[in-house]
Amino acid sequence: MRFVWFLFSLSLLAGCSRQSVTVNPDSSLPVLDITADYPEREIDLVEEAEIEYIPLQLQGTERLETFDLLRGTISENMIFAYNKKGTVFVFDRAGKQLHRFNHTRGEKKQYDYIFSIYGDEKNQEIFIKTSRYRIQVYSLAGEYKRSLIASYPISFNQVFGYNKDSLVFSDGISKIKDRFDNGIYYYKLSKKDAGVSPFPFYVKHRITNTFTCEVREEKQISSLSYTITIEPMIKNGNEVILSDFACDTIFLFDGGTKKALLRRTPAVRSTFPLKLIGVSIKTDRFIFMDIIEKVYIPNEKGVKNKSLLFDLKTQEVSVPILINKEFTPPFPVNVGNSNGNFPKNTCISAIHSKKLLELYKSGRLSGKAKEVASRLRMDDTLVLILYHFK
Repeated sequence: MRFVWFLFSLSLLAGCSRQSVTVNPDSSLPVLDITADYPEREIDLVEEAEIEYIPLQLQGTERLETFDLLRGTISENMIFAYNKKGTVFVFDRAGKQLHRFNHTRGEKKQYDYIFSIYGDEKNQEIFIKTSRYRIQVYSLAGEYKRSLIASYPISFNQVFGYNKDSLVFSDGISKIKDRFDNGIYYYKLSKKDAGVSPFPFYVKHRITNTFTCEVREEKQISSLSYTITIEPMIKNGNEVILSDFACDTIFLFDGGTKKALLRRTPAVRSTFPLKLIGVSIKTDRFIFMDIIEKVYIPNEKGVKNKSLLFDLKTQEVSVPILINKEFTPPFPVNVGNSNGNFPKNTCISAIHSKKLLELYKSGRLSGKAKEVASRLRMDDTLVLILYHFK
């Protein structure tokens, strides 16, 4: 369901320890054998989810792409997104554009690049991750309010909303050679003053989704850095899902409650190359995962990843094939929830309005898709599709 661009091979030791993380295997947990072959399972999202189509009414010449929406925020009444040019968009839940701003331009530019955003509807603020240590905070209309600067070396791209007062993030540094090298890589960060406190999850000798390597070209040697596009932390509404790459168990945190969901086999460090698990979507019933080998393949521009689905109700494992039967023939769906802040049990995709209108005119739509397409104009915009799993 997701694309992975690079892999690298590492051999590391140790696992998860301390306080709230169980080291010894829990025999009561369901076990996922990541080396096994599982049958395919077709899932019609019309049956499993309530589908919401939202045509985004973009104003001006700038546009959004599907990938931009995957990194945004969907709250009770608003939709927040940004594009590669650094423009931030705010819509209401009907798709009407309320605000748009870009502070990468002009003499008073306040950021050069956006790594991620979090739209805080309750506090009427937008948090923009702009550099390794800095988050810029704006009003919904784009007025600068304050900067949040971490007080010691941490590195993160994605920021998630946690509660009224805090954000939560995963530190991407594999080893911190100072007094903070204590197995803490997940943090809460104050929305007001950037105060950092540890999230109650500890990892010994961490494995990251990044690596560097030296590339030789004739007599020159250059150092390159790559990131595998799976993440150790995602959100499902208020839930925090941790599939840390150094751990054999996937955990769920909901407020002050921790729950072990699933245990993998073979153990993380018993395979070579390392096989990493990243949860891409978690709902009340399903856990969608990507299995990746952390190995560098020279001259490989794209690689294959293994997607698996664990059914919490039936305890069955399968290779998921998601379709939307409101499209004829059934529309294959690529959904995501690993980089955004979305409602609980919700994942998203999108389709260009011109394509949806073309399908409508050729009689290939039914249900809500047909109803929404019948009201579209021939505009170059996106139709956001929300799948709210039942």
